[in-house]
Amino acid sequence: MSTPLINAIENHLKKYMTSFHTPGHKGRMMGTRKLWGIMKDYGLGVDLTEVAGLDELAEPTGAIAEAEKLAARLFNSRDTAFLVNGASSGLIASILTCVKPGEKILVPRNIHRSVYSAMVLAGVEPVYIRPEVCSGWNMPLPIEGKTYIEAMDRENPKAIIVVNPTYDGLVGPDLGEAIKFARKQGIATIVDEAHGTFFPFSKKLPESGLELGADLIIHGMHKTFGSLTQTGLLHIGRKSKISFSGIKRALSLVQSTSPSYILMASIDGARSEFENGGREGLKDLIDKCEKTNHIIGTNKGFDTLYKEINSDENKHNSRVDPTKIAVKASDIGFNGFTLSRLFRENYGIESEMAQDQYCLLLAGIGTNDADLEIVLKACEKISKAKKQKLQKSSCDYIISLPELPPREYMPRESYYSNGEVVPLKRAEGRISKQLVCPYPPGVPILYPGERVTEDIIAYIERQLEYGATVQGLERDGNKSMGLEVIEN
Repeated sequence: MSTPLINAIENHLKKYMTSFHTPGHKGRMMGTRKLWGIMKDYGLGVDLTEVAGLDELAEPTGAIAEAEKLAARLFNSRDTAFLVNGASSGLIASILTCVKPGEKILVPRNIHRSVYSAMVLAGVEPVYIRPEVCSGWNMPLPIEGKTYIEAMDRENPKAIIVVNPTYDGLVGPDLGEAIKFARKQGIATIVDEAHGTFFPFSKKLPESGLELGADLIIHGMHKTFGSLTQTGLLHIGRKSKISFSGIKRALSLVQSTSPSYILMASIDGARSEFENGGREGLKDLIDKCEKTNHIIGTNKGFDTLYKEINSDENKHNSRVDPTKIAVKASDIGFNGFTLSRLFRENYGIESEMAQDQYCLLLAGIGTNDADLEIVLKACEKISKAKKQKLQKSSCDYIISLPELPPREYMPRESYYSNGEVVPLKRAEGRISKQLVCPYPPGVPILYPGERVTEDIIAYIERQLEYGATVQGLERDGNKSMGLEVIEN
């Protein structure tokens, strides 16, 4: 019997890798103990549907409604909805609720690719803000509050999206001021807080959109909190005038009509476990991640983003979540891709993401002392290894983010245009029909309807050369790359 996916999963588990990627439970029963208890007793009998007594997700009135209210109480929101199609479905539903066809929405360029889906479905006009780049790390910096305010004043959008934090855990200054300005102007605020689910529960972490007064806040529960992959929460802030029924109506367009009760139960279980001792566990995790960041940075040739941001020489005016451990070893010859590969192949550490200058390790509710010690020992051994000197040339080139390309079509218009595939090298000057982005982190560098530039082609080619996965390209039998463009 051929079961390629099951075989691949089994083979991966046999390697006993140390997980520094999503999901946050890290393969341990953190946040889901009660669920696993009933699964042990009843097996696949727990895989249920909307039978009597179990309520329904689209219009809940019973157990699901009660579970959502308990989540709202924990996060101090006005209302909270369960997400079983990931934080992506919460972002899409939020945009569908707040922006009508033809209206403007202010969007950071380093937003998750799922926002493009909302642009197509809603027929909205995106106004992009290009982030600055963190020197030495070559990562997008968070958009500052004053930049949002200037753009809102200039463009008068119906809504803005705030990324809080970035994939790397960075949060810009004065986001609260931007949210206050938006409220005065009648502009809806949508906070993509998929990677910031812990934010409401510790003063050592950046402020949550819930505390800052945003209208809609989306959390990816599975990323750090302990529920199963594909789960999330969509919160309505206490000051918002957006109706819960409107959000539920939008969610019904983008979520499954057969939601998994195992996924929903994992959200309920993770919430319950966090209420009963979770804050103490989170404090311990943050303290140990802070220490880990600093110790890694003491190894010759190594640095961490957290250590740099919290140094006296920090010029970026940003905060960073210490549970996002961005590690750089370019001074001793490793780019992010080679460092990530070395972690995986030599030390059994699976990182969340690699970029040209660093790799990212994500800690979560399931991360323990032994996991962090494995990382510390790996960095110490790598730092002392003499063979690294042979790889210096691998870090001589920084993949600079390209300038924003000219837009010729709106997202919805480009989606319904006829396309053809051309070799990537011959795509310059053509209008892309594809969304192109390295994944992870899933931040697009080319949206459909935008004209392909020489810089974008060079950026894609360099990413591929370094070993990154770039979604949105076409491969032929000879493995050469093509791009679908709009027909002339």
